[in-house]
Order: sequence, then structure tokens, then C-alpha cells
Amino acid sequence: MVKEQFREADLARRISHVCFGMMSDEEMRQQSHIHVVSKNLYNQDSRQVPVPYGVLDNHMGTSTKDKSCETCGKNLADCVGHYGYVDLELPVFHVGYFKSIIHVLQCICKSCSRVLLGKDDRKTFSDTLRRPNLSYLQRKGLKKKINEKCRKVSYCSHCGALNGPVKKCGLLKIVHERYKSTKKVVDPVVTDFQSSFQSAVEHNKEIEGLIPRAQENLNPMVALHMFSRIPHQLQAYKEDFEEERRDRERMQARQESVEEELATSKATVRQLEAQLHREKNQKQFPPVYHVQYDQQNALRARSANRHTPYAVGNRFNYGFDVVDGDIVADGPSENNDEDKGETREERRRSRRRETDILQCPKCKREYTKDRHNELLEHIDLCYD
Repeated sequence: MVKEQFREADLARRISHVCFGMMSDEEMRQQSHIHVVSKNLYNQDSRQVPVPYGVLDNHMGTSTKDKSCETCGKNLADCVGHYGYVDLELPVFHVGYFKSIIHVLQCICKSCSRVLLGKDDRKTFSDTLRRPNLSYLQRKGLKKKINEKCRKVSYCSHCGALNGPVKKCGLLKIVHERYKSTKKVVDPVVTDFQSSFQSAVEHNKEIEGLIPRAQENLNPMVALHMFSRIPHQLQAYKEDFEEERRDRERMQARQESVEEELATSKATVRQLEAQLHREKNQKQFPPVYHVQYDQQNALRARSANRHTPYAVGNRFNYGFDVVDGDIVADGPSENNDEDKGETREERRRSRRRETDILQCPKCKREYTKDRHNELLEHIDLCYD
């Protein structure tokens, strides 16, 4: 397969998901520079030159300061190293997946590769694992529960074969303690296994003490054979899992969309709260219109804020007057010397003497009394 050329995109893109896993054999060959075929490290000479196509070949980088890499031509400090690959004739355990391999072997039957769970438990755990909203910690907890239940099962519910504990034994070695019995009643399978060594015991008595300790060795070939039979029993559920995966992806996309809308709504709420806070802290309020008594047929705008400070102990009047059936409120006014003038009765008599013509104080435009609402709107526009 030819490597795809990288082209930088000008547009920003969102990453849908990231997958982690092992590279395939073809990908390993593509990323490698040499094929390692020699088992020797150095040539049999006095100079100790690395063997070509060995694990110390200079095409994968140099290990000495006086030499350069034969692939990139850089020295020891600048060369990042290059890959080489080795063809394996037999499978081996990957050190990074060794613990997971043991967990899988503990959960399956070593004869038929079925999961060591009963019908009811299998259905319960299967329904739980199909939930699309399960978190990583919940799946990890379910995996631990399944492993604990499978380790307690001695006989497979499908084929009836005897299964024992699976443990790590030494460096990258796994044993299956199938024939280790701690019960008073020995299983016939264990008895048949021990009796198969009868002829060997007759020729060598020292073997008799080692027979109870004999266990089954699960080498990489045996483990690979067991794992290769597992997908056959999962084939029936493949379409169900794919449909659930699509549903989960749709739900995740919908969740991301809702989260974006929620973030936008929160930002809008914060802006409105800030605007409301600014409006509350403003010193000037919308003007209140009052009759201008010194000029006939005129109105003036008076703010709610005073230009002179209130004196301590002064009283305030919240008076409401009725003019031609309309209620006119004259905001809070202070009873000090500056506000003294005509009495309320005199102001009422002055209002009754007003004509039916109202005039804008700025542009002198006239309105009749029945159009006083239009006059107020005009004054708002005129003073803006």
C-alpha cells in the first residue's frame, strides 16, 4: 500500500475520535527502513563493526559519536532513529498486552473458548454492556465483575470441560492449573491425567512426586488458537453492535450540539446580567415630563436625579395631581428653599387657565391637548 502524501489544510477541522492500537504487519514494513535477518551483532574482526542487516545496523541510527546514520546522514545527537522489522516464524506474547491476555484466558473455557458464564449472567452482562451511555469507569467495573465470576467457575456450562486458575509463571509464561485439586473428591479428569504417567513412574520413581505439580502450559500458539475461535461465537451479535455503535455516535453528536447551545445560552445570560447591572448602576434615569409653570403651554423634562444634594432632615412630597382626567405625577421634590414657590392650589389654578394648545419647548411645534401622547413621543425624538 502506497503512503498517502500529507497536504496541509487551511481550514480548521474537528477531530471526531482517536484510535489507539497495534500497527499491522504491513504498516510496520512501510515505516521500516531495513529488514533485520542476521542474528549476530558484530562482525568477527578486531574493529567490532555492526553486522549489516542486524539489530545494530547503522541504517537504524548510530550509537557512536564518530559515525553518522546511513539513512539520514545525521550524527548521534541529531538522528532520531529509524525502524527495522523482524519476521517472526511463531507468535509471541506482546509485553504491553500480557496482562490483558491473562484476563481474557481467565474468562474463557480452555476447551471451547466460550465465556465461562451461565445463560442468565451472560444475558445480564450483555444487556448492560450494550447501553450506549456507559462511562469508562462503569465498563471497567463490569469487566472486573465478569472476571471475578469467571474465575470462580470450574466447569464450562457449554461443553462441561474442567477449568482451573490461569496464572503468570515466570517471564512471559502462562500456566493453566487444571489438574491442581484441593478437594477431597478428586475429579475423574485429574485421575485420568495422573494415571497416564503410570508407566513413566515405574521406570523412574522420582517422577511420582512431581506429577501433582504438573500443569498445562499456555504458550503463544495455544493462546492464539483459543483467541481465534472466539470471534465465531460473536459473529451473530456483530450487526447489533454496529447498530448500537451508530446510535452511540449519533447521541454523542447530539450531546455535543446541545452542549454548544448551552454554552451560547450561558454567554447570552451573562451579557444580559452585565447589561442589567450597568443599567442599575447608572446615575441618570429616563426623564419624567412635568408642566413648566413659568411658560405657558410648555413642558420640560426633569430627571429623577437632583443637581443639588438633599439636606439632612428635609421632607419629600410625592404629590399626584389630576389634570383633565389624567393623573400627573411630579417626582420626589425636596422641601427646601430652592423648591419654594407657588403653592399646590396656585399651581392647580394655573393649569386650569392653560389653553388646549401644547407646544414643544425645543422646536415650538404645537399639538392639541387630546394629542398629548404624540407630543411626548415627539419630545423624546427631539431631545435625542
